[in-house]
Amino acid sequence: MIDAYEALKNRAASGRYVLTDIKAKINMLWVEGDLTDAQRAELIALADTNYDPAYSPMSPTEQALTERVAALEEQLAQIAQA
Repeated sequence: MIDAYEALKNRAASGRYVLTDIKAKINMLWVEGDLTDAQRAELIALADTNYDPAYSPMSPTEQALTERVAALEEQLAQIAQA
């Protein structure tokens, strides 16, 4: 059976997670005494290093900004062609 440390290590290595969620799980296990300080530090570093922003869903604000930037880029392209 795989323990919580190994499960989180595998998840962090995969890059497929919402960064704030995995960090919350790591910290929860650390506070509960299921992780040592060294394990916590290793998992946080691994999560930060392997994080794939494309996996995380965008917040409504991020989505609105992405759409606005796309619209502005389209307008600039039209102006450049004129």
